[in-house]
Amino acid sequence: MRRLRAPQRSREARPERRRSSPLARIWQLVDIVEGPFDDDRLYAIQELGATGTVEKRALSALIKATEANNSAVRKASLETLGKIGPPAAEAVPAVAAALKDPDRSVRWIAAETLGKIGPAAVPAHAVALKDPDEAIRRFAAGALRDIGRFAAEAVPTLVVALRDPDNSVRWRAAAALKEIKAPAVSALAAAVKDRNQSVRWFVAQALGEIGPAAAEAVAALAAALKDPDESIRRRVALAACRT
Repeated sequence: MRRLRAPQRSREARPERRRSSPLARIWQLVDIVEGPFDDDRLYAIQELGATGTVEKRALSALIKATEANNSAVRKASLETLGKIGPPAAEAVPAVAAALKDPDRSVRWIAAETLGKIGPAAVPAHAVALKDPDEAIRRFAAGALRDIGRFAAEAVPTLVVALRDPDNSVRWRAAAALKEIKAPAVSALAAAVKDRNQSVRWFVAQALGEIGPAAAEAVAALAAALKDPDESIRRRVALAACRT
């Protein structure tokens, strides 16, 4: 998002950097975020993002701004919450609600923000894996992959996502199961025959990392040794040795 200039009409309301303490400046910016003028609010939201603040009143103002009438304000507030990251965990319900925003670009930013918030957003990602928008499902599966072992509660939904109609969702789900090291052997064994090359590669790697506990997948791995892709055959062979 382009950086906005401080709006002219609120110049007297803008914080005076030279005279204000950092906390006082944050409170002044919050006052503007809570104000009625959208251009001013956009400026203040971006400034709050630049401060990296986790001050509770600032977080509350940003969370409330995710419901603004102006879509640009909603986007800016979501992006700033994403910059704050894990300390913005209390924003998860509001960000998850933004996944239903009528503006698709807002929904995408909300999905990306959930990924930046981290483990606290795992339940929201699990719900997002069922979203009708494939882009949201991709964001969710990718975020769960990045969260890794802390996303264990999302395993049942990721298993279902291995059958998603979108190739990118399926391979991200397989990659997430690999990072979580989930013992979802039956689902992974079935997915080793997926029509998508990336899905098969990640599934084979996941089974290899599960190790001996994936013994029931041996027959599927043996069949996958005939995969037309050499890199997958190598990965399958390694997985078979580990199981």
